[in-house]
Amino acid sequence: MKRAGKHTKQGKGARIWGILPVVGMVLGLAMLLYPLISDWTRAWRDHEAITQMESTYSEADDPEAQRELHQADLYNEKLAGGEVDEEVEPYDQQLAMTKPYMAYLSCPKIDLEMPIYHGVNQEALAAGIGHVESTSLPVGGETSNCVISAHSGMPDMRAFDDIRQLVPGDLFALDALGRECVYEVDDIKTISQDDYAAWEEAISLVSGEDTCLLVTCTPYGVNDHRLLVRGHRTDRTLDEDAGAGNVNNYVNRRTIPAMVGIVGLAAALIIGAHLGNRVWVVDDTWHRSKECAMASAPGKKLQRMGRRRAKRLGAKPCSRCVGGGKHARGSG
Repeated sequence: MKRAGKHTKQGKGARIWGILPVVGMVLGLAMLLYPLISDWTRAWRDHEAITQMESTYSEADDPEAQRELHQADLYNEKLAGGEVDEEVEPYDQQLAMTKPYMAYLSCPKIDLEMPIYHGVNQEALAAGIGHVESTSLPVGGETSNCVISAHSGMPDMRAFDDIRQLVPGDLFALDALGRECVYEVDDIKTISQDDYAAWEEAISLVSGEDTCLLVTCTPYGVNDHRLLVRGHRTDRTLDEDAGAGNVNNYVNRRTIPAMVGIVGLAAALIIGAHLGNRVWVVDDTWHRSKECAMASAPGKKLQRMGRRRAKRLGAKPCSRCVGGGKHARGSG
């Protein structure tokens, strides 16, 4: 009885140590999948937020939406130095109908659709895209330059990661209360975070031009420069299928670790299944535990082989070895 108890404890210990690597692999895969799952979750939330925004002004002639758009036009006109004979509401009351969002950005080429928040404080950028308060509102205008900013390289959302893929001629759009302003990329440059003159020039207004500037930190993990992607207003329409053939939407810094992790886990499971199916054979009996095999036939040579081969050779499962007993029950 004591000997059987000893083998039972050895079998349990072997099973625990056998499970630990699998647990470790699963946890490792979960860590690799985290950016991808977070990105999908964030994209779903953004889509829901945009759907909620659009439902707020479902009618094109919604009087409240039209009033807010008129106020935003006045705001931009006043910012550009124009004469405004009406009272203009302050920034935090502009485009407030859909708060906490003011508008949303859409860029089919990089499969990006995200709400835009008032300001670029930490809370706004943690949630998505922020609007630089000192610049034009995202409703266009004769003289307008809307500047919006978002993070790059975040583990839980991609935000402006992929604006690096944009090239001159690509399109993106701002939508505020149903008014869509489409912009065509015409300039891409990188400036130092300390180059205030270049920054002031980039966000300044140019008479007669309607532009939008996308801003993010670069390079990943260093963030001591700013990537500026500028677009000018165009009559072209967005191609919603522009990103369908863009491989970078599927193979990028978020998906590659997950792909590698899945392949690695699959390989480990296949190897583990192969090794786990090998047994120790001695005296026409196969054992899952080497210790059990050695104890059952002290001094005799053990053979290591696959369980199926052991069965073909006529070996029977060990009645004392927990592993062997378990397999004996499952062998039919």
